Amino acid sequence: MFGGKRKLEAENDELRAWVERLGGMDAMRVSAMTEALHAEYRGLQTAIADAMRRLHQVERQIVQTEETALLQEAGVYEYRHPLSDAVARYVSSQMGHCGGYR
Repeated sequence: MFGGKRKLEAENDELRAWVERLGGMDAMRVSAMTEALHAEYRGLQTAIADAMRRLHQVERQIVQTEETALLQEAGVYEYRHPLSDAVARYVSSQMGHCGGYR
């Protein structure tokens, strides 16, 4: 029986603390403030999700760069002939002029 009374007294103290924090605002102001805080929270969640997505992209780039550096230190290089891009551009330009394959 006494445990129930203590629980009610604790809840009453908590409610009084909220009333003091809210400074006696009317229900409409409390509701508007609550909605504004919810909107801010959603915006922060979106910003955090975007930051995490960018972080993961950067982490993948770092891993790729580290792998490339390690391979190069071991003497393994990805050789690209200077004309390989020129041939690809030529083929692409030829396909563009004739509307497809010949």
